[in-house]
Amino acid sequence: MTTILAIHFGIHDSAAALFEDYAMLAAVQRERLVRQKKAGGAPQECIAEVLSIAGLRLENIDAVVFSRAEFTRHLYKTDPLRRIRDLVRGSRETTRDLSTVMVKAGTDNPFDVLNTEGVLRFFGLPSKASVFFSNHHFAHALPSLFYTDWNDALLYTADGAGDNVNYSHRIFKDGEITTLFGDDRWLHKPYRIDSLARAYANVTEALGFRPLHHEGKVTGLAAYGEPSLKSDFQSHFSFDENGLITSDFPNGTVMRDHIMTLCEGCSREDAAASVQEFVEDMILESVGRLMETNQVRKLGLSGGLFANVKLNQRLVESGAVDEIFIVPPMGDEGLVVGGVLQFLLERDGSEGWLDNRYRLEDVYWGRAFGDATGPRLMGFSPKIKKVSDSPVASTAALLNAGKAVAIVSQRMEFGPRALGARTIMASPQRRDINESPVKNSNTVGWHRVSANLK
Repeated sequence: MTTILAIHFGIHDSAAALFEDYAMLAAVQRERLVRQKKAGGAPQECIAEVLSIAGLRLENIDAVVFSRAEFTRHLYKTDPLRRIRDLVRGSRETTRDLSTVMVKAGTDNPFDVLNTEGVLRFFGLPSKASVFFSNHHFAHALPSLFYTDWNDALLYTADGAGDNVNYSHRIFKDGEITTLFGDDRWLHKPYRIDSLARAYANVTEALGFRPLHHEGKVTGLAAYGEPSLKSDFQSHFSFDENGLITSDFPNGTVMRDHIMTLCEGCSREDAAASVQEFVEDMILESVGRLMETNQVRKLGLSGGLFANVKLNQRLVESGAVDEIFIVPPMGDEGLVVGGVLQFLLERDGSEGWLDNRYRLEDVYWGRAFGDATGPRLMGFSPKIKKVSDSPVASTAALLNAGKAVAIVSQRMEFGPRALGARTIMASPQRRDINESPVKNSNTVGWHRVSANLK
C-alpha cells in the first residue's frame, strides 16, 4: 500500500488530502482551519491535520502529489540573479505560479524549473518521498469519472484558469480517456480569453461583490431580474466547430473593463440575470454539441464554474443527459483529489485504475466532532437542552415552524460548505402551496444535482 499526500498551494482554495492507494483517509481545506473563506497560501496546517486524522506521521508518506500552482520564489531554479535580488529584498516568501514559470522557461517538465528537494524541506516532508505534479484540468476531470461506474461519458471542466486553459473536454469510451482539448498540448500555446467563469467574476465585481467569493450572491439575484444585457454578452462569445467556447476580447483587462462598463446603470438584478442566463446558454450549447458529436449520454462536470447550481439544474433538465455527476469539491480544493487519481492512473494504467472505481457515499473527510462535543454544548449558558432523538423529523418540524436549525454531525465535509455535516438552515418565508414560484427561482438543492442520478 502506498500512502499518498496531495497538496494544493493556491492563491485561493488551498487544501491537502491523504490517501492510501485509492482509499481517501482525510482531506481538509485551509479555510476550515484559519477561518477565512477560500483561504490560499501554503497549507501547512492542512498537512498536519490530515496526518493527525489518519493517525500517521510525516515519515509514513511514500509519495507527494502537487498541483502546478504556487511555490515560493526561492524554490525555483530559474533566473538565479532574480532569486538573489528577491532574497536581498526580503521577498523570499512571495510566490510564483509553477505553470507560468514552465511556460516562460519553455518546458513541460516541472523538475526543470523547481527545486523539488527544497520543496520537500519547505513542507517538512521526508526526502525519500517520490514527487508528482498533476495537470490542473485533468485533476478536475478525473474524479467525475472515477467515482462513477460509467462505460462512456463526456468529462467537461470549466473555471477561471489553470495550466494555461479555462476548459477541458475529454471523452471516455472503450476503457480509455481521450482529450479533445485542455491537456499539456495547450500549455505553450497562446492563452485564450474565453473563460465564462472569469466573465461571471467580472460581473460579481461590477455589482460590488468580491470576485471568487460572492458569485453565489449573483446567482441568487438572477432570480429577480430580467436578462436585458444577455445579447451584449453573447455578441462577444462564440463556438468553434468542436463546441469550444471562444471570444473576441484581446485580453482579460479589455474583457473586464467592457463588462464593468456594461453593468453601469443596470440594476444588480438585471445584470445578474443577464450573465446567469448567458452562461447557462453557452455551456448548454457547448456540452450539447460535444455529447451529440461523440455519441455519449453521461456527463461528468468539475471546475469552479459548476458551483453554479442553477447552471447545473439546466444541464440536468436539458434532456441530453441520462446521468450527471458533479464533483462535490468542484473548485480548486478538489485538485488534491484528482491529483492523486492522476498519479494512480499513471502508476496502474487504465485497466487497473478503472477496476478500483467506486461511487461516493459522502465527502465527510475531515475531523469528527468527537464524543466530548455534546457534553460541552450542554454546559453552555444559557443552557442548551436536547429536544429529540429523531433529528430529521425534528429539523423538518422546526423549519416548518419558521425556526433556524444548526446541525453538527459526522466528520467535517470537504468542498463547499453546508453539505449536511456542518450546516445552518432557516425556513424561507412561507407562501401558499398553490402560489407560482418566482421566475427563475433557484429551487434546486445541491444534493439533487451532485448525486449520481439514476
